[in-house]
Amino acid sequence: MAGVVTDQSGNYIQGAEVRVAGASTITDREGQFRVEGVPPGSYRVAVDYLGYQSASADVNVAADVTVSVPFVLKSDIIMLDAFKVESIRVGQSRAINQQRAASSIMNVISSDAIGNLPDRTVGEALGRLPGVNVVDDSYASIRGTAAQYNAVQLDGDRLTSAGESTQASQTNGDNRAVDLSMIPAEIVGGIEVIKALTPDRDADSFGGIINLVTRSAFDLKERSINGKFEYIYNAYDSKTGFATSLTYMDVLNQARTLGLSASITYRKEKRSSDKYEFTYYPADSIPFQTGTTDAIGDQAMEQYDTRFNFDDITKLGVNVNLDWKVFPTTELHFRTFYEGNDNDNGRYRNRARALQRYNAASTAQYEYGAQVRFSNNYEDGYTNRDTLRLGIEGKTTLPFGVLEYGVRYGDATSKGGFDRYIFEFPSNTERRAYDWSLDRSNPQYPIFAMTHRSTGENGLFHNLADRKLSSIRFNRGKDDETDLSGNVDYTFPVNLGQQRVDIKTGLKYRGKDRHSRPSIRDYMPNSTINYSEFSIASEPRDLIEGSLASMGPYVSMQEVLDRYYSNPSGWTGDTTGGEILRMEARKYDVSEDILAGYAMGTTKFGRLEVIAGLRWEQTKTSYTWLADPNGPSSGDNSYGRLYPSILLNYRITPNLVLRGAYTNTLARPNYGELVPYRVDNDTQADSGMGGTSPDDYTGTTKIFLGNADLKAQQSQNIDLSIEYYIQPSGVLSAAFFHKDLADVIYRSQWMDPDPVSNTIYFQDRNGSNGKVNGIEFSWQQVFTFLPGPLDGLGINANVTFTDGHSTLEELVPGTTDQYRPLKVDFLPEQPKRVYNVQLWWEKYGFTARVAMNHVADFVRTTGGLTNMSINYPATRWDVSLSYRVTKNFTIYLEGRNLTEEVTGWYASTPNRPESYSFNGRTISGGVKFRF
Repeated sequence: MAGVVTDQSGNYIQGAEVRVAGASTITDREGQFRVEGVPPGSYRVAVDYLGYQSASADVNVAADVTVSVPFVLKSDIIMLDAFKVESIRVGQSRAINQQRAASSIMNVISSDAIGNLPDRTVGEALGRLPGVNVVDDSYASIRGTAAQYNAVQLDGDRLTSAGESTQASQTNGDNRAVDLSMIPAEIVGGIEVIKALTPDRDADSFGGIINLVTRSAFDLKERSINGKFEYIYNAYDSKTGFATSLTYMDVLNQARTLGLSASITYRKEKRSSDKYEFTYYPADSIPFQTGTTDAIGDQAMEQYDTRFNFDDITKLGVNVNLDWKVFPTTELHFRTFYEGNDNDNGRYRNRARALQRYNAASTAQYEYGAQVRFSNNYEDGYTNRDTLRLGIEGKTTLPFGVLEYGVRYGDATSKGGFDRYIFEFPSNTERRAYDWSLDRSNPQYPIFAMTHRSTGENGLFHNLADRKLSSIRFNRGKDDETDLSGNVDYTFPVNLGQQRVDIKTGLKYRGKDRHSRPSIRDYMPNSTINYSEFSIASEPRDLIEGSLASMGPYVSMQEVLDRYYSNPSGWTGDTTGGEILRMEARKYDVSEDILAGYAMGTTKFGRLEVIAGLRWEQTKTSYTWLADPNGPSSGDNSYGRLYPSILLNYRITPNLVLRGAYTNTLARPNYGELVPYRVDNDTQADSGMGGTSPDDYTGTTKIFLGNADLKAQQSQNIDLSIEYYIQPSGVLSAAFFHKDLADVIYRSQWMDPDPVSNTIYFQDRNGSNGKVNGIEFSWQQVFTFLPGPLDGLGINANVTFTDGHSTLEELVPGTTDQYRPLKVDFLPEQPKRVYNVQLWWEKYGFTARVAMNHVADFVRTTGGLTNMSINYPATRWDVSLSYRVTKNFTIYLEGRNLTEEVTGWYASTPNRPESYSFNGRTISGGVKFRF
């Protein structure tokens, strides 16, 4: 028995449940279903799909004949007034039905839902799902595990992602996390977050898989053209921009065997942000001018940074898919995906450090002193990122099973750099000529002032000749990554007595080559060059919510660089600076080959579905460090492991589902941890990941080593959920998850047994552990039972509570002891509470939605118990309004971060802030069209 399920407009319905003769199946993305082995006779076939009226048909089945049964479902919820609203209700209904029909624990954002909120990128959209926390709108932690431990896939295969060699100078920055802020939301057709993995999926994900699903022309029965034109206004610094997108989907021939889906999106906008960062003196080491006081406690600042960042961003996304039904039994899919991001950026930075000669009358709210080391830093840079994916996939129905196969190629490149100058007070003569003060009566808006002692003039503007050119920097870098993967899978039925078991087995190969080429060159002038010798080019004003009137004058970057280019011999290059040495540790080539095989079986015992199987993954790595003074040094490793899993789905009723899963997953080491480097500068300094400080281990030689022998980290996972699906379109769900992490990578240290060398070695190794427990609650519902016009109301709310602990390795300053185990009750980058609430109303062609996202405080980075950076709680409000003017055109207005939430983090205790950032609200509006 076979058939197709559509709605009244002819659109295919994916995820509808078809029941006949005690068996059930789910329609695919083309609305098709097939039930095999039905004995001859008369049957009633029933179809159920939330948001639509159930349907049934009487069918006579004859021997050796396939009966065709088409169904057209009538809508319960989306037919409003004179025309259909393809908006929130449709999107929510499709996502809920896909979740209900799934054989695993997952959450879905459907193609209709993408774009209903001002989510510019995939990262912003994901932050609204239960169990997901997206750090800085870029990196998604899932169920207590950081982004580098989770996989991001495109149509079921891991997305290619280059590194960021120009963005960080620590090796731990070269991780496997994918920057989701680079991927436009409009370019994908749907998003799946799969939280319990079946054996046919890649095992390299602790928290879950984020799968980006592209569109197919066969998703719809007729041609579709839709898109938008959008104007963007970033209120913070009054920057503007625009965005446009276009999607074309059509079946190209009358036989409906060839389909084309093409999407393009383009965004051009300017953004600005203010930021300031602090560091503190230990309470017993405050440099008072005379006397001491306890009034300041541990609040004495050693450094105060003010930064104004600007970005000119251009994003382009293209997705073209060609689907070809070659024969009735064979279909091929040709997939292309491209996303590019160009960012011309820069930063103004006022740096007041070595704040000294504290006045003994200073308090925690008001600090002042008589010596400051002040500098003007300016950076002018660019970043270009490109990702290309090409793939051919196929599916062939054979007499005794289904064969699936595919080959995919990916290439990602990230290149960029910046030029920088630093002018500063060169000696104590200038530094002691200026008094400084810091007003922290409003802790979120501290006001720093610098005054020339003799004249009382604002120190930002007084006698620019007091500032001398310290150095210029040329930072350049390029990272690239190429992937090649292929798979073959075969599914076939087996009868074990009266019990049918669907067996699926397959092989997959994934090969990766990654190259990192960062470079920093610093040059110092051999003669004195004053700030006053150059033209004033800019003066950033009215920063930090108006609390800072000006950052003072900044001179022309081009004039400074011209001074170098006109006489390079008048400058001395630096090859031994800390950042330079750390960058040298990041020059490497890597090759990684993964071969996986699996076997799994799916069977049903009445209402209970059981999926069980095994997966083997064998990994071979080869790394070469290119900056070894003795010539390139290499290391390689090979390891493999078996990953068993079992998933249970018990459908008490069609609308009440219990799920349980026991799975085993892995997370491979970060690239930077595997490079076999040997350097004498801390490769994790200033990263918050256990780096040393200059005062640690005085009188010793410190050597930092990479470790090509690192193996994958492991996780055993238990997942439980109960889901109640509400007619006509809604769901109440609760889920519990537990993760037991082992072989977690930590930083070890040991002393050379030769006492003459007096050397301490540092190296990342496997051996730490952690545990995660959590609960998720979710509620989605359309309130159609209310009287009009309230029957247009709906809600989408979820909350996640996460608890767990990590065993870190805390540094023991000033000793040669091994790192001591430190058990803490948190997991990095995972808040213990995340809330999402969306209230919406849709009727008479109007749509309005208000969304709130609250993220509790969480540990951002760790470096031992006394060196943790913790994000403050943050709440963001977004609003979207739209009106369908005609059947084809909709106008809309959206607001993001309407309350202009201030984000930041603190050093271990909330009264010691380390950073605050101000980004402002973004308003956008335009017109959407659909034909």
